[in-house]
Amino acid sequence: MFLINNNFKKISWSNLFAQFAEQIALSAAPLVAVLLLSATASETAWIQTSLFVPWQMPAVKTQLPSPFLATVL
Repeated sequence: MFLINNNFKKISWSNLFAQFAEQIALSAAPLVAVLLLSATASETAWIQTSLFVPWQMPAVKTQLPSPFLATVL
């Protein structure tokens, strides 16, 4: 059996839970807006944009190509 350092296990589980929470937020925020607040399509688009833009800022700040734009182009 593989012996894995306890610190590595903690970091791995922390990363897993952080990614899980991020995916829940990305999908739950627009759903809550539509179902509970009766948001329109454009308002939902603004919510999705506000959740997506922070991930693009490091690429803009460092003038690196955006991972999203690289897949589109």
